[in-house]
Amino acid sequence: MDNYKSILITNHHLKNFAGSELTTLELSKFFLSREYEVTVATFIYDYPLKKYFDENNVKVINVLEKELDNKNYDIIWSHHSPVLYHILNQNLKTKKIIYSSLSSYEPLELPPIFINDLSLCLANSKAIKNKLIKLGVDEKNIYYFPNSLSKNCFNYFENNTTPKLQKIAIISNHIPKEIIETIDLLRKNSIKTDILGMNYKYDLITCDKLIKYDAIISIGRTVYFALALGIPVYCYDHFGGPGWINKDNLDINEYYTFSGRPEERKIESEMIFKEVINNFLTTWEDREYLHNIALERYDLEKNILNIFMKIEQTEDVNLNVILENKINLLSIEHNKYYAREINTLNSIYNSHGWKFLSKYYRIIDFLLPKNTKRRKIIESMLIKLKIFKNNK
Repeated sequence: MDNYKSILITNHHLKNFAGSELTTLELSKFFLSREYEVTVATFIYDYPLKKYFDENNVKVINVLEKELDNKNYDIIWSHHSPVLYHILNQNLKTKKIIYSSLSSYEPLELPPIFINDLSLCLANSKAIKNKLIKLGVDEKNIYYFPNSLSKNCFNYFENNTTPKLQKIAIISNHIPKEIIETIDLLRKNSIKTDILGMNYKYDLITCDKLIKYDAIISIGRTVYFALALGIPVYCYDHFGGPGWINKDNLDINEYYTFSGRPEERKIESEMIFKEVINNFLTTWEDREYLHNIALERYDLEKNILNIFMKIEQTEDVNLNVILENKINLLSIEHNKYYAREINTLNSIYNSHGWKFLSKYYRIIDFLLPKNTKRRKIIESMLIKLKIFKNNK
């Protein structure tokens, strides 16, 4: 991969601590560590995530506000077709284009219409790979690239430790009612719980923060962290979930990126509590096995090196051929309307009035978290007050 020295990474938005946004941050840090010239193109760039791009000196450009100042990149690594469509109007030159799809459910993750003319299409899970094949992507052009972590995360693993269940992290941006109720049961049994996510303690999740916990309740990207660290992880969120990840159910849940699918098993808080307490020790016994599997499968450097070995075997992309195809060109032209609407929404969201309202509702959500008893009591009182006023 030392044959290349500049990379443009695209992502639709860079604002929150979620999915593709965090992947973009990790990729940027990795390529900077390899002394690449890194540029990130996006449609939305804002706090809280902006802080971490700035701290790592990542060059980020909102391409709805201004054009890319550099038009020549060795590699374009793209998430989200609308951004790729938009920048291809800017007379770019590149050798390789990698498109990465991070979901089989989210429409924004669908590949561009000219996907088979690109260097490589990455699939974040084997379920995504099968979806891409059904959509007409050439199977030979698809490469499995799971959520991956820096080597540093794996180094936190300690083999000779004593199992204990005293402190649990619940990590969710959409915490369901049954988990809220489970937290009450855990706390009544002297198990400390911290909720990390939107409307709670909302910050970047890192290995040094997670290693302080005896267990984790979460889905998706955080599960990969837990496996790497050797922390037992209970996979459950708004889609439901299978519960504790162990060596027997690892592969089927990895197939669906530990999203809580496919069965979407939903159970009551009492059952979640019993599973957490009663099955913790048996899950603990699998932690070394799961850590070793994680090291084999989710090492970021190793996985990126494999991707570069693949693209080095491909011919350089020909942007002129792509842009001369009338169907491709039509898709790119259609995208201009979408980009214009996003830019209009950005103007609204950046206005003083909108920021004031957002701050007001964030305070309300912090003081009265959704799905909690106190939130429901206040909402009930407000409804009664409204009825009373209407009847006066």
